[in-house]
Amino acid sequence: MHRLIRFALTFISIFSIGLLAACANSKNIIEQPEQIPEVCPDTLVQIDEAVLSAAIDENGNPIQLTHEFTVETPKIYCTFIVPDICCTTLFVRWFYGEEIIGTWEGVGIGNLIPQTLSLDKPAGGFAKGDYRVTMYLGFRELVTEYFTIN
Repeated sequence: MHRLIRFALTFISIFSIGLLAACANSKNIIEQPEQIPEVCPDTLVQIDEAVLSAAIDENGNPIQLTHEFTVETPKIYCTFIVPDICCTTLFVRWFYGEEIIGTWEGVGIGNLIPQTLSLDKPAGGFAKGDYRVTMYLGFRELVTEYFTIN
């Protein structure tokens, strides 16, 4: 009888050690899913078009659409539609050559409502030449509109 008890105790000990070793070397039975990084929905935002105009109506809609202005134009308007932007800054830069002559930035704007920005005539009028207005979402360029002042 002692042999049977000794055999049972030896078997249980060996089985327990083997079970502990197997558990130590195995992965979790329930593996945790890989964490999905949070992605800002703004990364999908596009602005397909912007329009330039010499005037806007009483509702803020662009009229007199053009890409050519005179040195005496009082304001140059840029109108565009932005989808909802929640967490990234929209930058608008007005350029004369490579010089930044106007800036605007906004966050939490959009919702498909037209946005109209303007570049005011500087004292003495605009210099003749080639200009552009560029919109960026963070560091990503969305759209550029080129225009000339004669």
